[in-house]
Amino acid sequence: MIDSYEEITEILKIILNRYKRKTVFLSGSAETYAPLNTQIAKDFIRKLSFELVKNGYKVINGYGLGVGTYVIDGITEYCYDHRNIKIEESLKLMPFPLGAQNSDQLRTTWEKYREEMISQCGIAIYMFGNKQKNGEIIKADGVKKEFNIAESHQLVNIPLAFTGFMAQELYFESDVKIKKVLNNDEIECIINFHDIDTNVNKIVKMIDRLNSKEEC
Repeated sequence: MIDSYEEITEILKIILNRYKRKTVFLSGSAETYAPLNTQIAKDFIRKLSFELVKNGYKVINGYGLGVGTYVIDGITEYCYDHRNIKIEESLKLMPFPLGAQNSDQLRTTWEKYREEMISQCGIAIYMFGNKQKNGEIIKADGVKKEFNIAESHQLVNIPLAFTGFMAQELYFESDVKIKKVLNNDEIECIINFHDIDTNVNKIVKMIDRLNSKEEC
């Protein structure tokens, strides 16, 4: 028996959050794939994207450098192998617009763009998060901005620390909160890389478990 309007609102919020957890935001950029081998890293991104769609999840991606191409590869491979699956039902690709008239306008546009992407999701996975600036490889601040937006929308944030750079930083900055959501085996698989199949399988099982939980 529902006793108040507030209870109805809370129930609707829970239903919406559970629905959103079927959509996964893949965040990341990679000028370099260190500490992983380059080919292994590309195959990992491809395999993770493939398996997410295979297991009934929709992926949203902003086509980050060094990541977006392999997200597309994995999802299109699965969809073309299964003719009844349409790419547009499995992948929403939102490349960042570059045509703003000035840097302030572009920054505002990107902020709104990130909000639009992330607000549609219930889970966010972060990988790598590096870029080149003035000839040096640095951590990608855009990935951190996406993490913060996801926090504000109450997504489950999963930084893959084993991919290094910003993803690793985000994990160690938020490990107390993350450990309240993930179990020890799941924590281990986002800190340490074993092989593509092992890590991908554990990540997908983790997302399955998060979708089966009653609380949001």
